[in-house]
Amino acid sequence: MEELEVSKELFRYNNQDYVDKISRLYKWMHEKEAFPYKLIMYPTNRCNLSCPYCPNSFARSSGRFKKEDELTEEQWIKITKEAIDLGVKEYRIFGGGEPMVRSKTTIDIINIVKDHNVNLNCEIITNGSLFTDEFVKNLVSKKLDRLLISIDGPDSKTHDSLRGIPGTFERTKRALKLFKILKKKFRTDKPVIQVNMVVNNKNYNKIAKMVKVMYKLGVNELALHSMRSYEETSNQVKSLGLNSEEEKKAETEINRAKILAKKRNLKLNIDMIEEEKNRNSNETDKPKFPSPICFEPFYTIFIDPKGNVAPCCGPGVGYKDCNVKQKSLKEIWFSNTFNLVRKEITEGKPKESCFSCGLLDMTRELRDDLLKFENKIEK
Repeated sequence: MEELEVSKELFRYNNQDYVDKISRLYKWMHEKEAFPYKLIMYPTNRCNLSCPYCPNSFARSSGRFKKEDELTEEQWIKITKEAIDLGVKEYRIFGGGEPMVRSKTTIDIINIVKDHNVNLNCEIITNGSLFTDEFVKNLVSKKLDRLLISIDGPDSKTHDSLRGIPGTFERTKRALKLFKILKKKFRTDKPVIQVNMVVNNKNYNKIAKMVKVMYKLGVNELALHSMRSYEETSNQVKSLGLNSEEEKKAETEINRAKILAKKRNLKLNIDMIEEEKNRNSNETDKPKFPSPICFEPFYTIFIDPKGNVAPCCGPGVGYKDCNVKQKSLKEIWFSNTFNLVRKEITEGKPKESCFSCGLLDMTRELRDDLLKFENKIEK
């Protein structure tokens, strides 16, 4: 496949890998093929906590997720090496559960990626309560790029009550303190640490305090998320929703938090909150190329704990006819199943799971950057 030359300075990320990402998307939009750019791995759906608004909380409590159904460590390692051979640039270790429940597998994946090329981008989403000193030191020394930790309150009382397990806040706080110490010791700014906070009626009035506490713990970014209701968990989260008066107070609290965050040079990310408000608004910008509502199927390959693969992580499960036990990642990526999804998305035929997706803000940004890329190529 021919390489398309565009300067990285054209985009706000000012990163050559990001240009590669846009280049691959551009090829798909112009009826050419490109390899996947991002690999999302769910090592497990099991978890050590019990959060009511987790989409898998009901399934987990009913015993639906079993250790014996998960891919083995050897299979995950094989997949990681396949992805490296395909030229994947971003590796995301997430989960419908807690990745550190399978700590050895998670750490081994990171080590393989970083030992191959330290510049390959690697990220984990975790609740942060299972980190040992050894794991923290390993992640800092291997230069993990981003660490996303879920914390829902600035104190034990708030966080632990929402997460369902006493002592969770203190364990996570201890891990963050150690990251701060070791980053300074190794003279590195990696991993960049983002804390995700699900806003609800137990914590909406503590966002400003969260900014202060997270800053002291060395956190780089606090991202606020709206609480979502999923079919199986709707009854569990009814009591946590904000009423109209609390929503107004939350807006005031967020404005206070913005001021505090700016003074401390901590990024307060409210994109997901704003996206939820604007979810039903119509977009006015229309690109020249076909306009899919989402670009994930054109650059992302997702693998669930059983080895089923999908072109996005929205549903949390992959397709059974696309399983890494029977097919290679390359075969799956260029398969009829994946191409059909791409065709439907391009034609404006979203899947049911698309309507509750939280990546729409990314879609808008990618669409803008694709237009910049296209205009540059045409010139």
